[in-house]
Amino acid sequence: MNNNKQYYGQIISVILIWLLALNANAAEEKKYDYQDDALYLRFIQLTPLQIGSFYEGREFSKGAVDKLMASCYVTVIIKNRSNDFLWVDIAKWNFTRQGKVIKQQDRQYWDQQWDEINLKQAHRSTFNWTLMPAVRDLYPQESVGGRIPIPMQSEPFTVELNFPTGENKQGKMKTVVMDNVICKQDEK
Repeated sequence: MNNNKQYYGQIISVILIWLLALNANAAEEKKYDYQDDALYLRFIQLTPLQIGSFYEGREFSKGAVDKLMASCYVTVIIKNRSNDFLWVDIAKWNFTRQGKVIKQQDRQYWDQQWDEINLKQAHRSTFNWTLMPAVRDLYPQESVGGRIPIPMQSEPFTVELNFPTGENKQGKMKTVVMDNVICKQDEK
């Protein structure tokens, strides 16, 4: 009988640890969400291996996959919850770490990378399709999502997202600051 109690005690301990880990993971994911009356944002973190697998599954060459895995991808889902236009203009988004600017790896940067390895146009198009549009108007209740590549970061950083509003960008600027964003790493 004592062995059964010990066995069940161990199972309950494992379940409690598992539930605490799930709760910790949910809390960690939640800090990358933002919502108010006008806007919903969610950041999704992918590891280098997840990025590599995605593109490898689309038959990108090893050279291309290696280049892709060396960067960090801030994947953002945005929903305009307002009754006005909200503009995505990633040139107005600032990435910083300890007061220093982290430069976005824009399409021109990637075109140079692809030219170096003679990446096929079909693969270039696939890659561009996964990126956040550089400029995009969001109608009321419309959503968009995509990746913004930056150099890999080993420390947390801040993303300041600035959204012009109004049909002709004549409205007030909507600003959201997300602190302690990370480049998710593969477990070793």
